[in-house]
Amino acid sequence: MDDHTAFTQTPEYKTFGEYLATHMMTAITAMSHVREPFQAEAPAALSAPITELLSVDLAGDVDSAAFDERVAAFTATLKEQAAGLLALAGGWVVEERDVDGQKGRGYEVAIGWESLEAHMAFRETQAFRDSVPPLIAFAKGRRVHHVKFTKYEK
Repeated sequence: MDDHTAFTQTPEYKTFGEYLATHMMTAITAMSHVREPFQAEAPAALSAPITELLSVDLAGDVDSAAFDERVAAFTATLKEQAAGLLALAGGWVVEERDVDGQKGRGYEVAIGWESLEAHMAFRETQAFRDSVPPLIAFAKGRRVHHVKFTKYEK
């Protein structure tokens, strides 16, 4: 977070922000920053042929330790049983979120897949059906979408 904050104070940040606003962020209504352990496998998840992005909205008073346990169980199931899984990373959002008009929290997950078909096939398995409900039981809202990221060089 310190590196990001320092970047926002540089002359280049204004140009960078203007570029994002003009070319990439027309549909984005909010931006989040995620703390570690998101970084553990994030480069591999974000450079996969297809990346599933899961945003989870949680109540402000959520039992974060209990949620972390459910995330760990879900992660273990994916790593053991999801054919086509390449990497996954997740972490708590730094900023507060508006969740149903109340102060809430967020959790972001990036899951790298060999293909969209691999993810869709895993969704049809009993392992998926058994592992998702305990995780989303905490959720006040969630969004999932798939991205094929493009690498831009400096």
